Amino acid sequence: MNKARRRKVQYLVSMVVLFTLMIWVGRSLDTMQRRLQISQESLGRVNPVSGTAQLVLGGFRGVAVTLLWHQAQDLQKQGRFFEIEPIVKSITLLQPHFYSPWEFQSWNFAFNIAAEWEGVRDKYYWIEKGIDFMKAATETNRSKSDLEWYVGYMYFTRFGQSDEKRYLRELFRNDEDLDFVQSQSGVKDNYLVAYDWFTRANGTVLSQNIPPKRMAPHPFLCRPALSRSYYAETLADEGSFGPRIGEGWQLAYRDWVQFGLLGGKDRSKDLLFRLEYSPSEMEALTPEEKHWRYHYNRMVKYDHWKIRCQTEALPELQSAREAIFQANKARESGAYAKSLEFFEKGLPLWRGVMEKTEEYREDMLFKEDCQLMEDDYLRLLAHVGRSTPVRRPFDGLVPPLRDSLASQVQKSADEIKDLVKGQLEGAEPPKAPSPDTPAP
Repeated sequence: MNKARRRKVQYLVSMVVLFTLMIWVGRSLDTMQRRLQISQESLGRVNPVSGTAQLVLGGFRGVAVTLLWHQAQDLQKQGRFFEIEPIVKSITLLQPHFYSPWEFQSWNFAFNIAAEWEGVRDKYYWIEKGIDFMKAATETNRSKSDLEWYVGYMYFTRFGQSDEKRYLRELFRNDEDLDFVQSQSGVKDNYLVAYDWFTRANGTVLSQNIPPKRMAPHPFLCRPALSRSYYAETLADEGSFGPRIGEGWQLAYRDWVQFGLLGGKDRSKDLLFRLEYSPSEMEALTPEEKHWRYHYNRMVKYDHWKIRCQTEALPELQSAREAIFQANKARESGAYAKSLEFFEKGLPLWRGVMEKTEEYREDMLFKEDCQLMEDDYLRLLAHVGRSTPVRRPFDGLVPPLRDSLASQVQKSADEIKDLVKGQLEGAEPPKAPSPDTPAP
């Protein structure tokens, strides 16, 4: 056998051995990936196109992603927004289980690109694009509690907290894409759709008993209750009154209590620290447990929201809110006499709730609401030339708004004065100049 033929046989044997080793190593790696839950099936839905692209590019996948990312940024700088979407989809095909591309680009669509447009309908289009993009991420990734939370956050924030929320919510209610706008309760409202997504995220966290990556467990898990609360509050702000609001506040109260009952008192073992206790259970807490309960309560304003939901559900407060809403509406249109009638109907009802509900009465935020309403009423009286009543609407419950502001200003001035005085008293007295010091 000549050297050439011997070399070919050696090459053939080497190829067979290497191919056999490759199959064996591949199966071993596949078994290990399944055991560690890092295989494609374990990470999320398998996309054949994505898998093929990753296989073809191999080790050059990172280079391709970097080039595509820079290309998407250049297109955005040039204002060529509609050309960005296919580039972004290509990035996620190459990195389907990396959270960062999904999160960044969904935020980019819903916040950055949407802000570039003047028209509200154009903003709505890009917000919808960003949310749909993040929804696709929840389907591709199995460990997705943070991604599900992110979808709820965008529904909550972009349609309910932006400057154009009034118009965006109107477009949302008129949108015919039920998959996008309809909540599981059948109502087309962004806060209720956010509630559904936050609930899904909570279910993922609680079932796995693994803390979320995005934030601490308490602010993460309180979001369903917060969404319910904002839903009821926004309906009242928009002038929609009746049984639906009362029911909304009741459901929000239920959600807050359920959230407060989660967890335990061992911070080293429990996912989150429990916030809801009966009076006897509260007394039995150790000083350290009371400290942590106070800490986490302040973090999510648990007591505030629970008291508010419970109180806002009262029929008399709902009647008071409706009267004040009508008073402000009439005042803005110049119907001052009608506005005063509504004020004089709503303010006594509001005072009655304050008098009989101590927790509500002592909450600083509620006091500020009462001060603002009272100040609007008194200024309107002065504007139409009517005399100020002998007793203010909230006399004895909250100080007047102007007195409150004046006292805050005086307090700040006194603090500055004390600070300057302390610095002067603590400073060394000036030294007499020595004879050698030249005169100025």
